[in-house]
Parts: sequence; C-alpha cells; structure tokens
Amino acid sequence: IMWCPEDSHPLGQWQEKVFDEIVTEGVDLGMEFGRITITEANLGDEFDSIEAKTTHTQMQIALLEIGKALEFQTWIAKNDRSIPVRNTTLGALEGVLQSLDDASILHKPQIKEKATFIDCIWFAEDASRIPSVIEIEHTTGITSGLTRMSKLKETLGDISPVFTIVAPDQLRNKAVSEANDKHFRALKARFMPYSAVRELYGLVQRYALTGKVDYRFVHAFMEEIVRD
Repeated sequence: IMWCPEDSHPLGQWQEKVFDEIVTEGVDLGMEFGRITITEANLGDEFDSIEAKTTHTQMQIALLEIGKALEFQTWIAKNDRSIPVRNTTLGALEGVLQSLDDASILHKPQIKEKATFIDCIWFAEDASRIPSVIEIEHTTGITSGLTRMSKLKETLGDISPVFTIVAPDQLRNKAVSEANDKHFRALKARFMPYSAVRELYGLVQRYALTGKVDYRFVHAFMEEIVRD
C-alpha cells in the first residue's frame, strides 16, 4: 500500500501505481549510507533478496564507522568487499583492513583462512589485538554465523576476542537458543541487536568519542547470552 497524496483517485476504490525502484528494508541508524548497489551476483548462498543483503551491508558500514571511532581497523568479509558503496566499494572505505597479512596477530595461515569470510573483525592498534569478531545475521540463519566463528576460534589458540552475533532485535531468542547449543557454548557469544548498533553509532557520532573511551565500552552494548 502506497500513500500518494499528489495522485487523486475515486474515494473507496483501489488504484494501481507503477513504481520501478527497489524499496529496501533499510535499518534506521541515523546516518546516511550513500548509494549501495546490490545485484543478484552479490547475494551469495545466504541471501534470498536484494533487500536483505542491502541491510546486511548497511550494518557492516555502521560497524566500520563504530570501529573507526574506537580507533580500530575493520576486516570486511572477502566476498562483500566488492559491493559498490558511494563512489567506491565496501572494501575500499576508510578504516577497512586491506589484507589479513597486515594483521600480525594472525600468524598462522589456517587462522587467516578461517577469518577470510567473517563479516567483520575489529583489530586494535597495529592489528596485534582483536577486540571482537562479529557475524551479522539478518534472517534466521544464526547457525551459519556461529559455525564460522567456532571454526575460527579453533585456530586462535590463546587469542580471546569477544564473539558477537549482530541481528534484528526480534531474533534475540533464536540467538540465545543457538549460542547455548553444545556445539557453540565455548564461544560465549554475545548478542548485539540492531537497536544497540543504532544507539552506539549515534553516541560515537554525536559526542566525538574517537580516542576518548576504552574499547571495552562497547561491551555494554553486547549482551552476554550464554548461560553458565
């Protein structure tokens, strides 16, 4: 149903209007993303619509911006880096870590292999510390994100990032159930709803927090959902 105040029609009668632009689900993050161009080729195996992939990309951009405010570099999944954003690509935006070879903490090839397709990884300082590993799950496929993070964890040894699922608020119960599954409990995954991403992004933008807060500040926005 469309509200078209400038188009008149007989009272009580349905009328059809041709609209040839894509309407995306878009998450209101209080920011302007600029043009994001998603095609069928960008969808991969996990997305069944351009709308879902667009929202996923918006969340990656938001997390990138939050990371920049906390003076982090952000790794963006290899399969998402070529998505056209603004006048460039997602992988070429300021603050994106260009190669996992530049992350000194990932000293083994098998770690880099498992990290390659993680949605977002925050690297602090000279990429020698990992504050958080983040998977964005726009639909109900939370298991796939937990699986990728679990495989990465197996290679990390003593490295202990905060593993986080970012998803719509209404998927919290699904995230709690999956994160407490015996196969994933060791991750001690946290849940960061879209609303928390919006609030955090708003804070770092409005109050110019860059370099002024400890990175653990962000943990307040990541709910601990794994039961002891």
